[in-house]
Amino acid sequence: MNEEHQARVLLALVRGHWDAAERLTRREPIDPAGFVSLAREADIHPGLHAMLEREGRSALVGDEVMARLEPLRSKVGNDNMLLLARAEQSLDLLRDAGVTPLALKGLDLLHRVYDRFDERTLDDVDLLVRVGELRRALEALEAAGWECTPEPQRTHY
Repeated sequence: MNEEHQARVLLALVRGHWDAAERLTRREPIDPAGFVSLAREADIHPGLHAMLEREGRSALVGDEVMARLEPLRSKVGNDNMLLLARAEQSLDLLRDAGVTPLALKGLDLLHRVYDRFDERTLDDVDLLVRVGELRRALEALEAAGWECTPEPQRTHY
């Protein structure tokens, strides 16, 4: 199957250009395995599944694509739930140490932008702390058994 075609369909869907996606898939059907692989490679598979489901546009990609995306989205939800639980633990540890972090990127966006926590893959949690609180933050996390970044990366971050 034509990878460029699959990419064009994926881009049309992400942009919400339903008519363009329909024209493209009518002209040439997508390969379910290749299409899902491309969505995974772009790391948009959970959001794509959610959007198609929410907008009632599943037919644009077909039942097989939706069936392949569903367990992947479910795994993202489970993985995110575990990561969010760990983030909550870290925030509690930091609070108890008198450190007030600022949540950045994915952790902050997850509840502000997305309808559900399984629509975006979280790989890590980014917390910003004041320079004067950094040592206390690292000590609190390490005392609880967390492994912090070694030097020289620690100084860089």
